[in-house]
Amino acid sequence: KYSLHNKSEALNKFIEMYGVDFLEREVREEVVNDMIKEISKMKKNKKKEVSFSDLDKLCGIE
Repeated sequence: KYSLHNKSEALNKFIEMYGVDFLEREVREEVVNDMIKEISKMKKNKKKEVSFSDLDKLCGIE
């Protein structure tokens, strides 16, 4: 429908369409801490891609 080629383009389109209405204005401290831990794990494991479900878990959507 939108001719998006990758996750980055999809995320940018989502933000463009829903941005402020969907996202929380302030980030909770626990979310930041979880993201820091996950980034550390990714660096250790050399993981280059994150799935949408991983992003949902990190953001507390699931």
